[in-house]
Amino acid sequence: MTAAETLLTLDTAVSKAKDIADRVMAPTAAANEKAGRFSEDAIDALGKAGLLGLTIPGPRPFASIVATLAEADASVAMVYKMHICAAATILAARPAARWPTS
Repeated sequence: MTAAETLLTLDTAVSKAKDIADRVMAPTAAANEKAGRFSEDAIDALGKAGLLGLTIPGPRPFASIVATLAEADASVAMVYKMHICAAATILAARPAARWPTS
């Protein structure tokens, strides 16, 4: 798969987040909270949907995705937020010349 094939529009990203929130996160959120568990299935689904590798232009689109996830499970939304912020920091810190050009 090429980089162009993995690019997501904001609408697609929010739609994928909503699907995962409804299908994977919401059904288990209360039980996970009560048992003190974290939904590894949700993180796996976010990764498979391409949402863990996003670089999001600006705070509003990012907030839309995080809010969508938080409505279903705040713990997963927080971990997602921390992951994306850490990835963005690493991306910003690396010299552009070190990234592949193709």
